[in-house]
Amino acid sequence: MNDYPSFTLTWHRTSYSSISPTTNPTLSFASKNILITGGGTGGGLAMARSFALAGAAHIGLLGRRIPVLSTAAAALSTEFPGTQFHTYSADVANELAVDTAFAAFEKDAGKIDVGIHNAGFQPALAPLSEMSPDDFKAGIDTNVMGSLYFIRAFLRAAAAEAVLIYVSSAVMHLPTMANWAGYAVSKEAATKLFMHVVAENKNVRVHAIHPGLLETDMSAMNIPKGSGVVFDDMSLAGDFAVWISSPEAKFLNGTFVWSNWDVEEMKERAEEIEKGYLLRMGLVGWDKI
Repeated sequence: MNDYPSFTLTWHRTSYSSISPTTNPTLSFASKNILITGGGTGGGLAMARSFALAGAAHIGLLGRRIPVLSTAAAALSTEFPGTQFHTYSADVANELAVDTAFAAFEKDAGKIDVGIHNAGFQPALAPLSEMSPDDFKAGIDTNVMGSLYFIRAFLRAAAAEAVLIYVSSAVMHLPTMANWAGYAVSKEAATKLFMHVVAENKNVRVHAIHPGLLETDMSAMNIPKGSGVVFDDMSLAGDFAVWISSPEAKFLNGTFVWSNWDVEEMKERAEEIEKGYLLRMGLVGWDKI
């Protein structure tokens, strides 16, 4: 059961056979290199684990807190000795730090096959009349400028037929809600920024995703413990990231999708999605040009 409209009849809250690397043998990332920002906790960590399950050769975890990244990498290395894990300290709002981290990963592992920009910042919820301009700007610096720095560094280090994933949020397309402007505006702008990569780089596949309702440090800012909210399982976000990076999801290039939606149902509408304007950012009522 879900509380939102769904593009598919089936709604998922945890991983399932079609997207799980352990049950779908076509989801192999053997010999592939993956770089994930915000990879030390939450959805980013779940994605790292899922790509390790899929046999990735190298996985880079990029974030601000080296102790957190080191702890995550150590645990993953123990569980997946066949994958090499690398950690890089960088604030995504710092262009030089991002460039340095990408250069280090390329030296350690080689060209990047899948880049996942998961790091983000949520300004405190407040009406526009009371919002801190500095807090709003921090959202722009991290979510928009950070996305620009990530994209530029990724394009320089991308392997042939690389995949670029932006972990966006449903808030970017939900009806406007009081107090959410600071986060929604920056996530919508960043998502549109990633879609421009599609127009400019035919050799790179781009996807924007809502990872599900995950219990993270960020969600704790908005959903108090004991509220009764049912969170999605981390395996959904992790395994969906693997699936959408696979050749099976090529038809979703340039779209925004929810991890909760059933991939088999989406595949049945592949031709309609590829040729039409479904799941793309635009103006309701305005036909595709």
